[in-house]
Amino acid sequence: MKKTILGLFLGMSVMGMAATGVGLNEDVESTLHISAKVVAPLTITEVKVMDFGTIALNETANATGEMDIKGAQGATIRINYAKDDTHISRTGKTDNIKVQLSSDHAYAQTTLNQNGYLKETIKGTISGGAITQPGEYSGSVSVSVRYE
Repeated sequence: MKKTILGLFLGMSVMGMAATGVGLNEDVESTLHISAKVVAPLTITEVKVMDFGTIALNETANATGEMDIKGAQGATIRINYAKDDTHISRTGKTDNIKVQLSSDHAYAQTTLNQNGYLKETIKGTISGGAITQPGEYSGSVSVSVRYE
């Protein structure tokens, strides 16, 4: 009985190797295909500072800033910045003013044109009542862009 089971096991093992095409001491080959898409590096440059000018206390003010984005022709990109948590601070003081930011392209996929270019205009609003102390205020916001 042991010889029958052993013979059956060996027979099934040989059949299994024949079905897969793998023999003992044989190499099996296949092909791995490799591809890459090389694109121009993304650049982002400030071209217009967001300047609110002179603002009276309790006055609402609007301003725009502009960024040039360059990269691969027709590429899909995503622009991000801290639109809900941007503040400018009074020089030498701890006072700050909240600036609400918005734009047409931020936080959604958008496409660079056929020249690999997009002008991003960021709008800023300071709400009336946000300014409680006179003085010079300044700050910045980090704007990032990435390929999608």
